[in-house]
Amino acid sequence: MDLEEKRIDSQAAVSLERMKKIKELSEVMFLANGKGGLEMSNAEKKYGNIGPMKKAIVARKKIPANKIIALEDLAYKRTSESSYLSQNDIELLIGSKSINDIDKDEIISYSKVEYKFNIAETNQFFNNK
Repeated sequence: MDLEEKRIDSQAAVSLERMKKIKELSEVMFLANGKGGLEMSNAEKKYGNIGPMKKAIVARKKIPANKIIALEDLAYKRTSESSYLSQNDIELLIGSKSINDIDKDEIISYSKVEYKFNIAETNQFFNNK
């Protein structure tokens, strides 16, 4: 088969040799992809992304009780203890109020802040022109 020959279907034409190569590469891709799911090993689950030695959200400096928490009050540090907050949860902590004093480098959790859930306004879903 001459792939250079101009025909109506020439862009979609595939020689037998090329089809074998496509099949071979598809099998390699299938093997590389594994069984289809991405599952962590037990060691990976134990380590986790918020477990020991992962960067946790901590107090950058001592935060007094009843203070509205700002970004400059928080930092990420590696700790030997687990944190139940992910690194992305920092946005949820900003604007919350500390319940008690929080020491410098202490891991921040929802039990240490007065957290208020933001209730979505329904008007954001409508075009109010």
